[in-house]
Amino acid sequence: MKKLLYLLLLVAVWSACSNDFDVAAPWKEVPVAYAILAPRDTAHYVRIEKAFLDPNKSAFEIAQIADSLYYPESAISVWLLRTSNNTRVQLQRVDGNLEGHVRDEGIFADQPNWLYKVKGYPLVPGEKYRLVIQRSDGRADITAETTIPKDFTIISPSPADLVRKIGFQSSVPTPVEWSSDENGAYFNITFILPYREESPTGMVLLRDTLLWQAGNNVERASIQVGPGIYRNLLQASG
Repeated sequence: MKKLLYLLLLVAVWSACSNDFDVAAPWKEVPVAYAILAPRDTAHYVRIEKAFLDPNKSAFEIAQIADSLYYPESAISVWLLRTSNNTRVQLQRVDGNLEGHVRDEGIFADQPNWLYKVKGYPLVPGEKYRLVIQRSDGRADITAETTIPKDFTIISPSPADLVRKIGFQSSVPTPVEWSSDENGAYFNITFILPYREESPTGMVLLRDTLLWQAGNNVERASIQVGPGIYRNLLQASG
């Protein structure tokens, strides 16, 4: 399940006495936070950056300067708080490149790749969590909240039906049906299909696994079948 946290601000100044307008306001810091929180993960990461417009420099030039993207380590402290009992844990700054989470090359600087990490902190499905970014200069905290979705239930294909055939032809779709709680918003559907190749004599020549991405970013259906429970259906085609 993916829950993404965004905070963006765009400021434009327009002169009333002219048809011209400024495309960049004076420098102003804008915090941006991204996080994917999954209960089954043993470690959780949050990316925190700062975005701003500079009237004197190209945005492409700024994006390649790591110090322009990240807060100094002493400037912020990052916490994850469980709202039901106000227990919280502090995240530590780490280089994602050294954690096995290498940042893709592109517009933004990829070294270092600062992330904020907490390990061994269990997330409880159904509970609400608050990300708190405290700034050392005394300005107001930056916060965002999300509720961890509860487990979903696969209805079809039934995991117990081991002999069910899955059609990979576009004319023979495979119905995928599941139920989820109200906090599940988007779903990715992936089939993990172990298979083997055999010779005419029955000798096993190859064992491998096929990954079939049957659906990406499938929005939760509006069919409610119980208190806070929704039923979803996808006709997956190969």
